[in-house]
Amino acid sequence: LSYSSDGVVLAFEQLVGRPPHPSDSEGLKIYEHLLEDLRQMKDFEDKYPMAMVAFGGARLSTDNPYYELAEQVGGILATKGYLVRTGAGPGIMD
Repeated sequence: LSYSSDGVVLAFEQLVGRPPHPSDSEGLKIYEHLLEDLRQMKDFEDKYPMAMVAFGGARLSTDNPYYELAEQVGGILATKGYLVRTGAGPGIMD
């Protein structure tokens, strides 16, 4: 893992600070894992600049007004060219 001054590392350091000291192996492992997640999110954003990811309650049924609203908002965003992703269900995440 390189700690070069790329944009992802700089943004990450602004959020959480510098990486832990190398002697803190557990802290360094967590830091590197979070940094890798951030890199993957950046890659996704670069590939799909118009994307929206939604997570919601798994206990809401299809007749819940919020479920219907989420469905409408997702439909509007999709017609505007957004890639719409969800938490995969059940409930409002369908």
